[in-house]
Amino acid sequence: MDQGGRKPARAIGLRHLLGLVVILGAALYIVTSSLSHAVYYYEVDEVVGQTQHLGERMRVRGEVVDQSHRLRRGSLDEHLFLLRQDGATLTVVYQGVLPERFGPGVGLVATGVLVEGDLLQADQLSTQCPSRYQSLAPTSLRASGELQPEGPGQ
Repeated sequence: MDQGGRKPARAIGLRHLLGLVVILGAALYIVTSSLSHAVYYYEVDEVVGQTQHLGERMRVRGEVVDQSHRLRRGSLDEHLFLLRQDGATLTVVYQGVLPERFGPGVGLVATGVLVEGDLLQADQLSTQCPSRYQSLAPTSLRASGELQPEGPGQ
């Protein structure tokens, strides 16, 4: 300290510099760790037969093929089914409880690892919302008769 009781400017500047380095280091760690856990999103036709994706963790979207769902013999929760999109078909193996809306023609996103050119070992499934749940514009509802005017005498 100098005679006036103040700290030298050099010590204050060093603290600010050290604090800035710590903050930048933490930010860099957060960014790099989130990138290393990135999961890429593909359509079925983008992964089938593509050997460069083998061993890669990914999300794959497609529709469940009618009558393709099977249970492994002797198992109650190991499922095998097909996803299709634009003529390409991917076999999915999944162990666990199926989503409530799982079924033929349902849009599904399977997350897992591509173990063969047409086989995904999934550990997570999520169904997509059907278009019938999307809201209609108010004028469409009135025209369809689903929306009735409220009020006295109506």
